[in-house]
Amino acid sequence: MILLLILSTFAFQSGGQPLDGYLVMPSTPPRAVLLYFHRYIEKGDAVQTWEGITSRGYAVAGFTNFPANNLIPKSNDAIAALRQSGLQNTPVVAVGASMGAIYASQWFAANPYVRALVLIVPGSADICDTLQRSGGRPVFLIQAENDDTTFGSGAKIRQCLPNGKQYMLKGAGHSFPPDAVTDTIANWLDSLPLTENQ
Repeated sequence: MILLLILSTFAFQSGGQPLDGYLVMPSTPPRAVLLYFHRYIEKGDAVQTWEGITSRGYAVAGFTNFPANNLIPKSNDAIAALRQSGLQNTPVVAVGASMGAIYASQWFAANPYVRALVLIVPGSADICDTLQRSGGRPVFLIQAENDDTTFGSGAKIRQCLPNGKQYMLKGAGHSFPPDAVTDTIANWLDSLPLTENQ
C-alpha cells in the first residue's frame, strides 16, 4: 500500500509573535504526531526529510527552533494550533536530534501529556537531569557508532537511562539521513500504547 504524504504549513502565535510551523501528514489518520526538534544546521521544514516515518502512519510537525528562546511555550502553542486544526485526539511524541534533543527532552519533561521521547545523537549529557523529571514515560535513545561530535555524552546518557530503549546505528557518524532510523523508530512507536490521556 502506498501512502500519499502531504506537506503543509500552519501559522500559530506564541508570546504575541506569529510563527510558521510545518506538518507532514500521512493520507490516513495518524497514530501520533511527532513534534520534531531539529538539528542546529536544519530549519523547521526539515520535517519533510522524515517521510519514511510518515509513510508508517505518523504525522511529523516542527518549527524553526533556533534561537531557542521560549522554546517550551512555543512548542505548546504549536501543538495547541495543531489540536485546533483536527489533531485534537492524536497522541503527541517528542523527537529531537543533536542539539534539538536537549530541547525535546525539556519539553517532554514539562508536559506529562507527551507520550514518549526519541533522542537522536543528543548533544549534551545535561539531558539526564531533565529525564529525571519525565515520570517514567518511554524514552528511546539512538546513537551513532562513529559519532565524534557529542564528546562522550552518549555514554553518560546511557547510564542515566537504564530502563530506556537504546539503539546504536552501526558505521554512522553524527550526521546521517533520517531514513537510516525511521523504521527503527516506527517499530518502537508501534510497540507502545500511545493513548491520549489529556
